[in-house]
Amino acid sequence: MKNTRNLLVFLFSCAFLITACQPATQTPAPPSAKSGEVLYQDDFSDNTSGWDRVVNDGGIMDYDSGGYRILIQEPNLNYWSTPGKYFGNVRVETDVTKLNGPDENRAGVICRYQNGNYYFFIISNDG
Repeated sequence: MKNTRNLLVFLFSCAFLITACQPATQTPAPPSAKSGEVLYQDDFSDNTSGWDRVVNDGGIMDYDSGGYRILIQEPNLNYWSTPGKYFGNVRVETDVTKLNGPDENRAGVICRYQNGNYYFFIISNDG
């Protein structure tokens, strides 16, 4: 049961949204775009597109079957990944699918991460 305790599978990643808003300490200029133009999207068909690839006792973060998978194998452990992109103010959309595991879980978006401070927007299967 431990291996399925906090299983989350992200098919269209909410993980990339972690850096959807530019942190205050980042110096790269945000890409310029017209209103409504897509700044970034990923269908995870290229496993070298920049997302973390981690396998350890705590869990897995890797490309899997046309999506990006985050598997948590220990209680009270959080994983997140980023493709290393930085943007200014944006509108964010994502699709997240839970394929297995308990309904007591969470998936979300982190914006403006700086020195352990951030905005975290979450949703869970148990409401």
